[in-house]
Amino acid sequence: MIESFKEIANSLKSDIIEFTQKLIQTPSLTGNEEHIAEIVFHKMKSLGYDDVFIDDCGNVVGILKGEEKDKDIVFSSHLDHGEPEEKSLWEYDPYSGNFDNEFIYGIGSSDCKASIASQIYSGYILKKLGLSENEIEIYFYL
Repeated sequence: MIESFKEIANSLKSDIIEFTQKLIQTPSLTGNEEHIAEIVFHKMKSLGYDDVFIDDCGNVVGILKGEEKDKDIVFSSHLDHGEPEEKSLWEYDPYSGNFDNEFIYGIGSSDCKASIASQIYSGYILKKLGLSENEIEIYFYL
């Protein structure tokens, strides 16, 4: 199972990087997360999540439905980031999402933006492997 997961993840590497860059390039200051919520919502829909919605508080919720109701996994993150300060100290523009074949640079790259991308694609991979359909239900609160 782990090797299959890794194989699929490696085949999706460029998609995951591109989506992470898009998230970094999308400002989402606290209280102004509507645009990034829409991006996350549409990505989960396009990846085939069983249910996706934005709740009254602006949280994006994605669900992969499983057979057994007593086994759940919950992924949680946040969509917002702080104001990038002292932009002159940044090697790259905070909203660049620059990728140098090793690292992705920008605001939230080591915090919420990269974790959102990895969580969303992890759910997709688990669904592709059939785990979500047979054993567990997976909830994503972003």
